[in-house]
Amino acid sequence: MNMKKIIFAILFCVAVLVGVAQNVTFSCDAPTGLHASDVGLDFITIVWDDDINVSAWQVWYYPFDCAHASPNGGIVTDTNTFTMHYSFIIYDDSPNHPGTSPLYYDFAVRADCGDSTWGPWSNVLTVGTAYVGVEEMLKNSITVFPNPATSFVDVRVDGDVNVTGLEVYDVYGKVIRHVGVCDTPQQTRINVSDLSPGMYLVRISTNHGPITKPFVKK
Repeated sequence: MNMKKIIFAILFCVAVLVGVAQNVTFSCDAPTGLHASDVGLDFITIVWDDDINVSAWQVWYYPFDCAHASPNGGIVTDTNTFTMHYSFIIYDDSPNHPGTSPLYYDFAVRADCGDSTWGPWSNVLTVGTAYVGVEEMLKNSITVFPNPATSFVDVRVDGDVNVTGLEVYDVYGKVIRHVGVCDTPQQTRINVSDLSPGMYLVRISTNHGPITKPFVKK
């Protein structure tokens, strides 16, 4: 986390503490009921209780991992009357496949009191994005087709998955074919024309670990 981000977070906390210590009087109340109503791989939606006297809100947000999360902290103003919600689109540029680990954010909300002042901040809410495990990510990123096959099967990969090795096994676990892989291929063809009819397994080694996919030879 760089120094600018640390200073930003410290200033926010200091501002809250100073307001409490000085017993500042606000002309409107802090929002209540702040919680996450919807969380996905790349978004977080937060909501809070209605207040008919408020026409705008400010949302403070800050990520735990500033190096790989975007947006990476700030204050946004929602001037839509009575929305009581805000949705953040999250971008994960972590070294591993995006979505394989949660990104955590702190959120707080305050109201526009309508007299050129802002009310006190709500309690801080910590929310993490949804995520899928590496195995599930590989399952969704790698396709073996056609299935059933007659003369060949293709192994196709999506995203930042790099195939480093391919092996074909029979159902008894015996390796019957090693397949050469070019540098970072998006699709590799395996000749299966000489295989006997039946079920086989393709073990695919990747930069995120191995996964096994079945196919049937007609």
